[in-house]
Amino acid sequence: MSVFLLILKILGIILLSLLGLILFLVFLILFCPFGYRAKGTLHREDHDVHGRVFWLFGLLALCVDSAVDSTDICFRICGIRKGFSRKDDNSRDFEDTSEESDSGIADRPLEAQEVKKETERKIPDPDPDVSSQEHFSKLRRLGRRIRDTFRSVKSLFSHLRETCQKITSLWENDSCREGIKTIVRKLFALLGKLKPCKLKLALSFSTGSPDTTGELLGVLSMFPIGYRNRWQITPDFAAEEAYADGMFDIGGRLFGFQILRTAIGIVLDKNCRKLYNRLIR
Repeated sequence: MSVFLLILKILGIILLSLLGLILFLVFLILFCPFGYRAKGTLHREDHDVHGRVFWLFGLLALCVDSAVDSTDICFRICGIRKGFSRKDDNSRDFEDTSEESDSGIADRPLEAQEVKKETERKIPDPDPDVSSQEHFSKLRRLGRRIRDTFRSVKSLFSHLRETCQKITSLWENDSCREGIKTIVRKLFALLGKLKPCKLKLALSFSTGSPDTTGELLGVLSMFPIGYRNRWQITPDFAAEEAYADGMFDIGGRLFGFQILRTAIGIVLDKNCRKLYNRLIR
């Protein structure tokens, strides 16, 4: 009996551990924000921009680093970087080998070059009948490709016409139209949650002319977002050519429960369900 109770105790501990792990992952997904950040400097001749989309406080991140002469994209897991872009030196190797072969031909003695020329002269001319057949087969293949291209374009236009007719029929239905409006409204509300929490900007610019520089400064002064984030904008009225030097830092976040709330609101809406039923028919 004690052995049986011990087995039940061990199974209970394992099940509770699994349940706790699942709850921990669920709360982590719902309440640990997905963040993004972009910062960099812009100068007259170069730029240095760094972008990050991260989760778990940067343990999982998609990184994009851009400069004048290079762009690096990588995925980072717990500090381990995995790059997507890889330098391929095959073309360089091919160029090197071709250069080596050309140099080798140039370094050959004159006798070997003369023998090569004689062998090239001895090669018979191609048969005109065979060459005409090859041209005919090439033209026939080209005709097949053109015919297949026209067929694919025709099928694409037919699918587009059917899709437009389906969208028109859905829009004419009152319930489907309200469902589309609800989806668009909730998606725009979700995108509004992605607005930057941090938006810093320091800019020094000139258009090359004092009057247009002042006009551009007046346009930038019309946006209240600059006052709220204390942007530092410095016009240069004395410069004789257009330029822009600056530094920016943008960051925002989105929680998982906000995405879940939007999805639940769309699923529970009766007009959205009617729209889904019409789409799967």
